[in-house]
Amino acid sequence: MTSSHVSPGDQRALALIRISLLVGVLIFGALTWWLQSAGDRPTSDPSSLRTLRIAGFAIWGAAIALLAFLRSRLAGLSDSTRRSYLVISWGVAEAVALFGGVVYFLSGDARWYVAGLFFMIGSFLVFPLRKA
Repeated sequence: MTSSHVSPGDQRALALIRISLLVGVLIFGALTWWLQSAGDRPTSDPSSLRTLRIAGFAIWGAAIALLAFLRSRLAGLSDSTRRSYLVISWGVAEAVALFGGVVYFLSGDARWYVAGLFFMIGSFLVFPLRKA
């Protein structure tokens, strides 16, 4: 099956899933920013932040490896399997962005969140709705 046989309803459903994932991450970031700007937050323990950074590198590495594997398998798949792979890949990228949001929430350092958000948007480009 080619992408021309994918129903418009399926395309809309995939677009809605992708938008929902992104909106959830953006809302989490906005709420975290609001809480951070309100002040009066206790400082986090540096050792726990160090642990979060180590976990972050592991999550990023695992996500990159998994997305590379999924991307390599994407070309020869049927449309229904391809749609499943797309949702899985976007969910993996969302996990990276949400982890960045957690680091931002706990430490006040927005760099992990912003990097995760760019990673997620990049996954939308690498795993597009339609076949190239």
